[in-house]
Amino acid sequence: MTALAPFERSAFRFRRASAAAGFLVFSAIGTLQAMLLPPSSSADMPASSPLVLELKLDGEVEPILATYIDEGLADAARRHASLVLITMDTPGGLSDSMKDIIQHILASPVPVAVYVSPTGARGASAGFYILLSADIAAMAPGTHAGAASPIIAIGGFPQQIDEVFRRKINQDAMAFLRSFTVRRGRNPELAEKAITESKAFTERECLDGKMIDLIVNTSDDLIRELDGRTITRFDGTKVTLVLKSAVRAPFELSARQRFLARIVEPDVFFVLLILGVLGLYTEFTHPGVIAPGVIGGICLILALYAMHFLPVNLAGLFLIVLSLAFFILEAKAPSHG
Repeated sequence: MTALAPFERSAFRFRRASAAAGFLVFSAIGTLQAMLLPPSSSADMPASSPLVLELKLDGEVEPILATYIDEGLADAARRHASLVLITMDTPGGLSDSMKDIIQHILASPVPVAVYVSPTGARGASAGFYILLSADIAAMAPGTHAGAASPIIAIGGFPQQIDEVFRRKINQDAMAFLRSFTVRRGRNPELAEKAITESKAFTERECLDGKMIDLIVNTSDDLIRELDGRTITRFDGTKVTLVLKSAVRAPFELSARQRFLARIVEPDVFFVLLILGVLGLYTEFTHPGVIAPGVIGGICLILALYAMHFLPVNLAGLFLIVLSLAFFILEAKAPSHG
């Protein structure tokens, strides 16, 4: 057996250490990728098992939730799912985000069921439009929907408008509602009262008024009820749902989406706004403290995004510009970076 020379032994140990380091690096990268990828990126289910992709529309309808719904519908199409189930509990939200969600629901190659749940939940305002746009509209007992009159709000605060402008907005909303409720075979005349009279409906009133298809206690009951049902898609084609022994897969918000969706809540963006103003005030009255100005600037940009004054991309650009400004100021007034 030949002994290794010192140099050869060192090289051998170096190669073995390099291989181990490479393995650790690739393992770390793999772990990081697994952490960053959403649950929807897991391995597709066997073709023999119908797949139901589950999404949640919980909270205000805003751009981040609209993006989440759009991504979920795209993922369902990619995975050839049999059904997308959107469980909804919302007080309403932005009309642009609502229209974006509805456009993707109407164009989805996978049938979409919107289910207002659990008991006590609501599909109010923008949620009412989304509920009626789905292939299957369902509600749990003890839920309600409606009160869909549009309002103009700036920074989350409703604004007074003249009667002519209000009538134009209502007419536009009614035409938009009719454009898909008629094709879905629902009752547009009754649905329009949610706009013209700000009327809300219980689940029983929605069912009796032919605005929804089912009242079911749980999502399991809904899937059982839909198994074997033939539905008419928005383009007029008829599809029979096969959901027996369906595999249910949740599609979750990413960490970024959860963070952005949380800061648009009123309790958070008011805190951000107050911190931003106080931080800048402290920096102007006590020059050189640095930290209040930095924190205040960041909080103020996040607050402007949360109040829908800034779109998310523009808010991100402002944060980048702010960071560059801080780097330049650091060279002029050294602190702690």
